[in-house]
Amino acid sequence: MVELLQVLEGLAYVGFIAGAIFAVLELRSISKDRKLELLMRLMEKWNSREFTAAMVNWVQADFRSAEMAEKTCPKADLVMMAEYFDWAASLARNKLVSEGFVSGNLDFEFVWTRMKPWCLHWREQTAPGQLNSFEWMANEKRTERQATG
Repeated sequence: MVELLQVLEGLAYVGFIAGAIFAVLELRSISKDRKLELLMRLMEKWNSREFTAAMVNWVQADFRSAEMAEKTCPKADLVMMAEYFDWAASLARNKLVSEGFVSGNLDFEFVWTRMKPWCLHWREQTAPGQLNSFEWMANEKRTERQATG
């Protein structure tokens, strides 16, 4: 009788270990699915007709000052571009995705440097924390680039 209890106890341990291994594998799969979904959502927005039109306006804009930016590009397009980059950066900043995952797909430093006069003006008009994640990611990427030479 004791041998049967030991066998059953051993089987219970094996079942517990197998369940833990299965749970870890499932969590890894869920994490990969979540990253893929986030990337698809980023790209879906990036490739939308509305965003493409905003980007065309953005490319043609004059960013020497906030006022010039608003004269040469619709304010809604400026807000859309800046908020998109801020939202994407906040995913990394809050560790919902890796920083490399987001920054590997978007050039934060270039866009922030170009939009900075308007972004700072927009921040003054709205809230002190507005576009902080966008600025943070641009600074992170600039620091990395300067460190690697």
